[in-house]
Amino acid sequence: MAQLETKKEEVKKSAEELYEAREFWWWAEKKRSPRLNYLRKAVWSKATKGSAYLPGIQVDLENARWHTKIFKEAPPSEPFIITRARALAAVLDNMPVFITDHSRIVGYLGSAPNLMVWIPTASSTVNDDTLNDRTGLIPDEDMEEAREIASFWKGRTYEDKCV
Repeated sequence: MAQLETKKEEVKKSAEELYEAREFWWWAEKKRSPRLNYLRKAVWSKATKGSAYLPGIQVDLENARWHTKIFKEAPPSEPFIITRARALAAVLDNMPVFITDHSRIVGYLGSAPNLMVWIPTASSTVNDDTLNDRTGLIPDEDMEEAREIASFWKGRTYEDKCV
């Protein structure tokens, strides 16, 4: 027990020295909580694999589906910001919510932890990139729907409106 206390005191003293030396990054490394260590290790291995995406990561079409559905149904006279708000409301009302272990924040923009969100309203370039450049990101059974969504947003994205 005394050995553990001595170790804690050494770490504390070392952290104080780093803080006084204005080496804040190293100070933060010493001050990390066990919970933060757990989360960092969980994410760090994913970030250091050396590929664009880990195996099993796929594009989530849920957000894109709801935005596309609402924008297709919107009357032409409706202001854009109202349609955008209705699309966001549809996503928030219909997106599945999940809770992961050791998480203090419930849910995520995607409908599952292994799915990354595709926001087709942002950029036609990213839409084309998503469809063409990465194999396996969009499951084969969803590819046709993804192409329809991307073609609907061609010329309507924020990027298209700015250029």
